[in-house]
Amino acid sequence: MSDLVAVMPPGWEQKQAPDGRFFYVDHTTKSTSWEPPLGVQWVKRSEHSFGGFTAPATPPPRPASPASPARPVGAGGVPPPRPAPPTRDPSAGYIPPRPSSTPGIAPLTGTAPPPRPAAPSSVPRPSSHSSIPPRPGSPARSVAATATATATALAGAVPPPRPAPPRPGSLSSIPMRPSSPARPSSPARSPVPSSLDAQVQGVAQQAGGALIAKAARNEEVQRAAGQKVAELAHNPEYQKMMAQRIAENSDNELVKMMAGNEAFQRQVGVVVANMATNEAMQRKVSERVALMAEDKEMQAKVGGLVREHGAEVGAMAWEQMQQEENQELMKHYGAIAGQVAWEEMQKPENQAMAVEYGKKASAVAFEEMKKPENQALAKEYSRIAGKYAWEAAQDEENQRMAKEAATVVGSAAWKAAQDEENQRMAKEAARTGGKFAMEQARDEENQRMAKEAAKKTSKFAVEQARDEENQRMAKEAAKKTSKFAVEQARDEENQRMAKEAAKTTGKYVHRQVTDEENQAAVKSAAKKSGHYVAEQARDEDNQRRAKAAAVAAGHATATGAKKTGHFLSEQARDEENQRKAKAAAVATGQATATGAKKTGAFVHRQVTDEENQQKAKAAAVATGRATATGAKKTGAFVHRTATNEANQQAAKKAATATGRAVGTGAKATGSLIGKGAKALWNSKGSK
Repeated sequence: MSDLVAVMPPGWEQKQAPDGRFFYVDHTTKSTSWEPPLGVQWVKRSEHSFGGFTAPATPPPRPASPASPARPVGAGGVPPPRPAPPTRDPSAGYIPPRPSSTPGIAPLTGTAPPPRPAAPSSVPRPSSHSSIPPRPGSPARSVAATATATATALAGAVPPPRPAPPRPGSLSSIPMRPSSPARPSSPARSPVPSSLDAQVQGVAQQAGGALIAKAARNEEVQRAAGQKVAELAHNPEYQKMMAQRIAENSDNELVKMMAGNEAFQRQVGVVVANMATNEAMQRKVSERVALMAEDKEMQAKVGGLVREHGAEVGAMAWEQMQQEENQELMKHYGAIAGQVAWEEMQKPENQAMAVEYGKKASAVAFEEMKKPENQALAKEYSRIAGKYAWEAAQDEENQRMAKEAATVVGSAAWKAAQDEENQRMAKEAARTGGKFAMEQARDEENQRMAKEAAKKTSKFAVEQARDEENQRMAKEAAKKTSKFAVEQARDEENQRMAKEAAKTTGKYVHRQVTDEENQAAVKSAAKKSGHYVAEQARDEDNQRRAKAAAVAAGHATATGAKKTGHFLSEQARDEENQRKAKAAAVATGQATATGAKKTGAFVHRQVTDEENQQKAKAAAVATGRATATGAKKTGAFVHRTATNEANQQAAKKAATATGRAVGTGAKATGSLIGKGAKALWNSKGSK
């Protein structure tokens, strides 16, 4: 072992236990493992030189420790069983690592063992990085280990790509505000998480980890991620950043010196690109990511980081999403992730798991919301969020951005809705969702829980409605809302916009109504609906159900009427109710009498008031004048109409036509009477 040097990936370190065996420390996850990390290389000390070093084509086998046989590297077979962990030595001051129960997840460390001896100082240090003449092929093997871990963490280790010019109609065409208004301070909260935080966060972390693991094990996702990493690895800026990260995470002086050499950086990029496009490496890295995503401890760590740096990550993600190439990537990966999620949700076990998680989360949330402190926090947060949202909504820049974003999103949604495949998937999802909802609604346990929840919600709503503070706040809010609505309705610009919108809507509706294709579609739909209704009405099973429902409704109505009658009779016979009714009648009579007195007094005051009398006289005079003026105008109009020649001619024609009609009718009537008399006479003569 003395003539070999282990070249470890970034963040890893090789150490030796008191019993002579070597173990490996991952400083990133604070864990240890008996097995070497992925991509570790063993290099002979004698092959170190001033200008570089040469690694053997095939790494030598791992040196055997006193308690374990040698493990061949790169054999491709199943590794031998791990040896039993050493017993704890109190004098060593550390806890030796234990084999992990989960493959690929290293156990946690205790106190670190004594530091290893310093590296020999016999290797000369060059005066500058540029003086290192790179050997062809040698850096590729020497940095294979570091490149693997660097590729997996590439997205977080490199600077953001250069922004692309915005494309009209895309999210990148919406300019970001240079600064956002200061957020109002939120109320202080206890640092100890409640059971709601712990359980809901645990469920969310487990579900998110499972989704990430499923996506990581998808071959298409692996290929897409590998291709993206390979593309970035060929970028000189990323190559330089990877070399810097290698130097920062390595304690090997030679590696640190070579990290500044451009040829070395290019070779690192080539190695990373080759490894990223290698299917076996993609599967190994993806399996490692999936296992880490499924590890509960790692999920908790990631959840803590998200809670701590959520705002910064969100701001950075928003900036990155302004770039067109990132939008295209998100569309591609979103489609893949959506397809994977859709396929997974078709499995009954995942559906059962989702239902179970939903029930648990709802139960925990319901229990937590019973606590007064959580209710107070919810009210305070709602008040702060509402105030902040209101202030942000008043900002003209926010309004402009919201309109533009709504236009872009609406356009994209409309285009997506026109796609036949999306329509088919939407129909299938609606059918599946409806079927699932129907099954859930028929479940007796769900019905019981729904009734209980409705009862509790109704009780809570009644209590909140009776609360005087809530009533005061509701009145104040209604007053402010009404005042604001009146101001907005009186605003001329709003009136103009409303008229314009109504006009535009009317034109659009008219075009849609007069469109022949729409009319044909409506007729076809009406015909289909009619046929369907007729078929349903003729169906004997439906008729039987309708009859049974009608009979049940009749029985229920009769039973309800009977119960209502009994209840009213009992209430009417109840002495307490009779006493209250009498008291209410007396109070009503007194109130009526008092109101009548007040009304009479008010009418008398109004009638005897001189100002009212003057107003009444003036109104009577004005009414008389208006009546006289109207009569004059009516008489003049009648005179003009009567003296108009055209009207006279029309009247004459109407009178002539009327006379002719009357004469014709009289003639027909006389003829009819004569015929009837003649027939009557003939009938008598025959007798």
